[in-house]
Amino acid sequence: MSQEFNTAAKAMVTRDAHGTVRDVQHVEEVFVSTAGSPLLAAHEYLLRHGALLGVSPAELAHFSEAPEAEPRALGVELRYSEEKPQFDTTTVVFDQTLFGLPIWQAGVSVHLQRDPFVVVAAQSKRHAQVDADMPSADALKSATKLDKKRLTKELGIDQDKACDPSTFKVLRQRLMVYRYDPAERLAREHHDPAPTAAQTAQAAQVTAPTRHLHATLPLPPVSERVRAGRHQVVIELTFSVTWNGIADLAWVALLDVDTLSVLYLRAFIDDVNGLVFETDPITLNGGPLPSATSAQLNPLRSTVQLPELVSVAGTVSLTGPHVAVQDLEALAAAPPTRPAGSPFSYDARSNHFAAVNAYYHCDRFFHLVRDLGFDLPTYFTGTPFPSPVDHRGNIWGSTNTINAYCAGNGSYGILRTAFMLADLGDVANPIGLACDWRVVLHELGGHGILYNHVNSPNFGFAHSAGDSFAAVLNDPDSRAPDRFETFPWVYNVIGRRHDRDVTAGWAWGGVFDVGGYSSEEILCTTHFRLYRAVGGDGAELKQREYASRYTAYLMLRTIGSLTQATNPSNAEAYATAMVAAERGNWTSEDMVGGVYGKVVRWAFEKQGAYQPPGAPKPVVTEGPPPEVDLYIDDGRHGEYQFQEHFWETRDIWNRHDTDGETRHQTPIVCRPNHAYVRVKNRGTKPSKGGRVHGWHARPGAGLVWPDDFEPMTTASLSLPPLKPGEEVVIGPLEWTPIHPGHEVMFMSVTAPQDRANNDRLTGLPAAKGPTPAWRLVPTDNNIAMRALVPVPGGGGRCALEAAFCNRKFWAHNPFAKTARMEVRAVLPALLESRGWTMHFHNPGGSHFTLGPRGEREIRPVLVSGRDFSPGELADEGPATITVLVLANGIVVGGMSYRLDPELDAPARERPPAKDCCRPQPEPCNDDQRCDDKPPCDDKPCEPPKPPRQCCEPCIDDRCCPPPACC
Repeated sequence: MSQEFNTAAKAMVTRDAHGTVRDVQHVEEVFVSTAGSPLLAAHEYLLRHGALLGVSPAELAHFSEAPEAEPRALGVELRYSEEKPQFDTTTVVFDQTLFGLPIWQAGVSVHLQRDPFVVVAAQSKRHAQVDADMPSADALKSATKLDKKRLTKELGIDQDKACDPSTFKVLRQRLMVYRYDPAERLAREHHDPAPTAAQTAQAAQVTAPTRHLHATLPLPPVSERVRAGRHQVVIELTFSVTWNGIADLAWVALLDVDTLSVLYLRAFIDDVNGLVFETDPITLNGGPLPSATSAQLNPLRSTVQLPELVSVAGTVSLTGPHVAVQDLEALAAAPPTRPAGSPFSYDARSNHFAAVNAYYHCDRFFHLVRDLGFDLPTYFTGTPFPSPVDHRGNIWGSTNTINAYCAGNGSYGILRTAFMLADLGDVANPIGLACDWRVVLHELGGHGILYNHVNSPNFGFAHSAGDSFAAVLNDPDSRAPDRFETFPWVYNVIGRRHDRDVTAGWAWGGVFDVGGYSSEEILCTTHFRLYRAVGGDGAELKQREYASRYTAYLMLRTIGSLTQATNPSNAEAYATAMVAAERGNWTSEDMVGGVYGKVVRWAFEKQGAYQPPGAPKPVVTEGPPPEVDLYIDDGRHGEYQFQEHFWETRDIWNRHDTDGETRHQTPIVCRPNHAYVRVKNRGTKPSKGGRVHGWHARPGAGLVWPDDFEPMTTASLSLPPLKPGEEVVIGPLEWTPIHPGHEVMFMSVTAPQDRANNDRLTGLPAAKGPTPAWRLVPTDNNIAMRALVPVPGGGGRCALEAAFCNRKFWAHNPFAKTARMEVRAVLPALLESRGWTMHFHNPGGSHFTLGPRGEREIRPVLVSGRDFSPGELADEGPATITVLVLANGIVVGGMSYRLDPELDAPARERPPAKDCCRPQPEPCNDDQRCDDKPPCDDKPCEPPKPPRQCCEPCIDDRCCPPPACC
């Protein structure tokens, strides 16, 4: 799949290997509709831009009608399938039809934001060429009269010893059109990659194979009258039958109407206050393994509440509104019950402990989805609650195996979930796999949610996103010795990882991208990169937890926008759906969308996606960047690895005069200064046009766009064309700072094909705001911010301490809710080893509470320790005093003070008295603004010091350092 910019549509399009457009992302100019409903808005959009997706106006003749139940003499059309609202967005889905019948897994989806309706993306799985013959009237009549005996024969059920034909039941039957592919008739077997030596050594007691089998039936051969690659009118038959001990297992089969040959078959299943393991023992504690004894495992148990359990006549069972633990499979292992008020407390190696974990973790998953803002009845539209769970089930006829499954009901919902064992060394005292929260996430977060949206346990390009939920949600506080083992507790059996190397074949389009589990590892690596970039690699636990929850939310929202007709068949289509989902607001968390779309694209690019036409196959390299990718370097060269100190770019600088020099000078207040910025092009094609915009803000952290920023006097300058790899310095942008302490400088570069996320032409919610800078700046390489202040490193301790005399900045709470704030000083080793400290002379000191979008003036006081020389500073390398501002544990900004060995005294920030804002307003442009500011002769340090105590020569007779300086 390759990406390019379409100038006519002003959108980024993704083409498949045949050159057909599959995805459209409106990055340059969104489509705004005045229609009164999502369906009408989507119709209006397709009339305007449908040709890009191959849709002609004639195909929209019956766009608002559902597909037909019986074939009619009609050509190829798009017909209304469903609308999927989530938060502030709606996805409108159209089925592609022939004869009025839906074509199997073919359609078009349009993603819209509401109020007004704005189309942000469209995706197509329509078939470019459709050819089929209308079946005869006799064949159609016979198809409606198929009895149980004929169906069990055609499906091979009557010949399969694993089946109980008496349990066969038809759940649904309808006519469709299907393009027959012999390779897709049955689910393909797949294998895990070869185990490592360490895994082999660990696995001595394990008999479970690494080969993964799919449920299947012994189908008769396909009639010779059915031709591969040709469309056929088929019967979509959804049925259930007990198979290999799994009761009422649901299946879907496609039978050719004329010959009754089964052309496609899939089962809706895929492998793999009480005491529980809140997380598996490896994640929680670094061990022990599941082969350990109860005495070794019991200390890892935690007491938790088991919410909403049902009590009948004083007896409590493991049943609640979302989950019911039941003995459903062949092994008799009834879940425990307890008298009301009694705890469910059992040894770790017992079926009862597994049952309690099964309830807690499965119920925990549904609560997680709800807590992330999703309405459970809407999201799990086809799942009857409470959902049955068997804590000691069986699969493939075996109860003593290390496995689990989540089965679908064939009607867009979950049938049941079952767990086997985590260890086979002592099956008389079993340890259940339901004790592993990661495995539960794989089943319910992987297959469970897919059933409800695409009516399948799998994506069209990978096994599921279950591994991704397991990896992302367990990482923030994990103590596992290897962060990248997806299932560390049972790694000797489930040896999957999420740090897979593109050059070793783990690329999209690489040798391991064959669907199934290996493609899931590639997807998990991609998702985990996204998680790391948005905070998962942060030093603060709350930052990692935020990134974990956000990534889980985005995966849920993306999958919630899919349907059976639009189940992605490749990674790039899934990425487009994720970018479209990201553009919506996370309304339950009061967070605007349109912030992380470029990071999503980059995460897939780094894993080999978006290869250009003719690129070597299989893929062993990262994908290319977008055609035009302008950036202001913040040290990451235009990429998106996590960066906590996002305010420290050196490619924005200030000069007092228009001399074009590149060395930064501390701005002088109340007089014109001159800002410059260096812009580079990381893309594969030249940029055309564009502008650089500049803003400034008073010294502060926790800033919010656009509220806290003011345009520079020269608000923008044009950008010349830039070839790939080229750079240019843009400036000067004239501006007049009015706050001492070094104002924050903020720049963005925006151009056709690569607009900044704060550019209102994008239509992104992030551009309108309010958008916290901690989310906006590090996740868009078009945007950069400088709160990097040079302080004297060449004048010894006296000069450095004096630089913080009367210094102040503002700490902002960027959230729309009250936040607990922390201001934290991080001193470089050069100072810390010499006994230097910093404290904050303001109400609350370093810890205080701020209301929604509140602020507080912060006065940092630097207390000197032993002196240092410029030579010692040079030997230590770059040294920076960083003051971090945290809100609810998340770093939301900071001020960085870099020790400059060429400065031997604090930079003078004030002009001569005659240039001050009071009493003389010139050269400020806004008299009222200047009149509101304090006069230039600010108060001296507290307490005032006699001149003789100042260092010689005095740095500033109005601002003496404290006695320690001398």
